[in-house]
Amino acid sequence: MKKFLGAEGVVPDRAPAEPPSEAPDEGLPQEPARQPSDPLDQNIARARARLTVDREGRRYAESADLQAELSALDGGGRRKAADELLADALLCTPSTELRRQLAERLLHRGERARAKGLLVRLVDDGPEESVHAAFALTALGEIAELEGDVDEALRCYERVLALDISLPQPKARARRLRAGQERKEGASERAALARFLGTRAAGARYAVVDEIGRGGAATVFRARDRRVLRDVALKIFHPRGNREERKKRLVEEARIAGSFDHPHVVPVLDLDEERDLLVMVLCDGGSLQRSIQQQGKLRTASAVELGAVLLRTLADIHDAGQLHLDIKPSNLLFHEGQLMVCDFGTAGLKELGAAAGTRAYMAPEQLGFLAAPVGPQADLWAAGLVVAEAIEGRLPHRGSVELPTLAIGPRRRALERVLSMLTSVELTQRPLSGRTAAELLLEAGALPQGDLEGTQLATHVEMLARREGEEALARLKSHPLVSALRPPT
Repeated sequence: MKKFLGAEGVVPDRAPAEPPSEAPDEGLPQEPARQPSDPLDQNIARARARLTVDREGRRYAESADLQAELSALDGGGRRKAADELLADALLCTPSTELRRQLAERLLHRGERARAKGLLVRLVDDGPEESVHAAFALTALGEIAELEGDVDEALRCYERVLALDISLPQPKARARRLRAGQERKEGASERAALARFLGTRAAGARYAVVDEIGRGGAATVFRARDRRVLRDVALKIFHPRGNREERKKRLVEEARIAGSFDHPHVVPVLDLDEERDLLVMVLCDGGSLQRSIQQQGKLRTASAVELGAVLLRTLADIHDAGQLHLDIKPSNLLFHEGQLMVCDFGTAGLKELGAAAGTRAYMAPEQLGFLAAPVGPQADLWAAGLVVAEAIEGRLPHRGSVELPTLAIGPRRRALERVLSMLTSVELTQRPLSGRTAAELLLEAGALPQGDLEGTQLATHVEMLARREGEEALARLKSHPLVSALRPPT
C-alpha cells in the first residue's frame, strides 16, 4: 500500500484478499482491534475476498457495490477502515477515480502527507487536460501553502491555469501569491507574469511578459518573439466551447484583419491554430479607454481629431467590404502616436453566422430593436458614442447626445448635432459614410465657442452666399450645421 500512499515500494506479492489479521499496512494508521462479532468486520472480510487481482476483482473494485460498502463503513463510524478497503481496491485497478476518491478522503481527515503521493500519481498518470490533474495540482498547491513553500504552491497553481485559465480558485490564489512575492522581494510585474501561463501561451517561440487586456473571448499578452527578437501582442482565446468553432473564429478574425494594409488597423503577424493564438503588432501607447480613465476626458479638439481618424478608417474598412461591429474605447489603441483599430473578432463571428458585440455600444439593429440589416452604419453609431464618451468622460444616454461640459455656443450645438446624427435610431438620419461624418465632425469642432462670434460668422457666410446667387444660398441653408451658428430662438 506504500506505493499508493506516497511511500516507495512495490505491490506486495500477496493478494489483497488476505484476512485483516495479517501484519498491518504501514501506509495508513490502523484502528484498534474490534470484536469479530461486529457485522462490519464481516462485510470488510467479504469485500476483501472479492478484491482479487483478476478481471472479476477489478470489476468489483470499480463497481457500485464497493461504494455501497464504503458508505456503510462511513455510516458505522469506520472511516479509516473504509480508507484501507479503498486502498486495497487500488491494488486491483489503476482507476484514477478511485485514486482521487482516496486522496479526497485523506485530505478531509487532514492526512496531507499520505494524500500527497496519490495526488502526484494523478498528475503523472492522467492526461494534462484531465480534470483529475487540475484537482490534484490545486490540492498540491494548497498543501505547499500550508507547508510554507510559496514557490511550489505558485508553480502548482500556474500549472492548473495552463490547463484552464478560466478556473477562478487557482487564478485568485496565484494572483495573491504573486502579489505577496512582489511585495516581499520587490520583483517587477514583468518577472512575475513571465511565469504566468508561460507553458500555455509561449510555446517554443513566444515568451509571455505580462497581461495587456482581457475580454470575454480572449486575453491579450505582451510577449517576446524569441526568433526575431521583438515584442509582440499575443491574443490567446479562452478554452471555452467547441474547439472547432474557436479555430474558425480565430482564422476568420485573422483573415479579416490581415486583408488590410492600413496605417490605422493593427497588423496581424501570425496565427497558431493549435494554441488558439493570434500574433499582432504590439501597440505600446495603451488604449483610448485607459486615456479616458487617466485623464477623465480628452480635450475637445483631440477627441474631434481622433473621431475623424476613426470615421475615415471605418470608411476604408467598409469600402473593402468588411465591418468591425465592436468599436469601443478598449479596441482603439495608440501606436507611435497614431490611432489603431484592433479586434475584428465580432466581425468574424458575423461571418460565421453568430451575433456578438459590446451591448453598450451596439446599434439598435444589432440588438434587434430595429428591423434592418446590420451594416456599416452600425459602426458609425458606435463611433459617435465613442467620440461623445471621449469629450464627456462617460457614455451618453441612448437616444440623445448632450455635451454639458462644453460651453453653450455654436461649437457645442454643432457637435451635439453631428453626434446625434451618428447615433440616430433612424437609419435615414445617420450619415451614409464615415468620410461624410468625419467632415461634419471636423467642421463642428472648428466652429467658434461663443454665440457672438457664431452670429458674426453666420452673417458673413450668408452675405457671401447671396453674392454667389440663389443656388449657393440654398446650399448654405441645407447644410446641417448652419443653424447651430445662431442661438435657438
